Amino acid sequence: MTYISAVGHAAKILGNHSLVNLVNIEAPYIILDGFEINATSVISDAVGDSTHQGHHLMLLNNLIHDAGGAGIGFAKTDYLTVYGNGIYNNAFPNPVKASGISVYEPEQVTGFVATAADSTPFHIVIQNNVVWAIAPKIHVLDSWVRAIGRPRYYRG
Repeated sequence: MTYISAVGHAAKILGNHSLVNLVNIEAPYIILDGFEINATSVISDAVGDSTHQGHHLMLLNNLIHDAGGAGIGFAKTDYLTVYGNGIYNNAFPNPVKASGISVYEPEQVTGFVATAADSTPFHIVIQNNVVWAIAPKIHVLDSWVRAIGRPRYYRG
């Protein structure tokens, strides 16, 4: 399923005092492209998954801001592309800290059989994003050392 804003950042998704992610992706094969995601009053992440069921997800060209948690936060997912997003002013009220972009303990998709289209060297691609104004002493980009024992690709 693809959701595309007709005019870049003109379509807005607004916060609502939620305790869970403002945009909570719980299904595979979702593309979110060109939105402004204003997560004011959201305690958790602006965009993420609470059930860890997402895979083959693409977050492209969005403007994501003012979440209590991460701008983008996923856990135990695979096949994730985060490209061309502006992410700012997140993680300030979060007592457990958060990140601009966070991928925590990625895992292979259970029961998924890869096709030729899935044969890429990297299943998680985070590229050409601009992250600024994140709470002090917070990681802008988390590494996944704990999940695989060593970083495959990380520039800090």
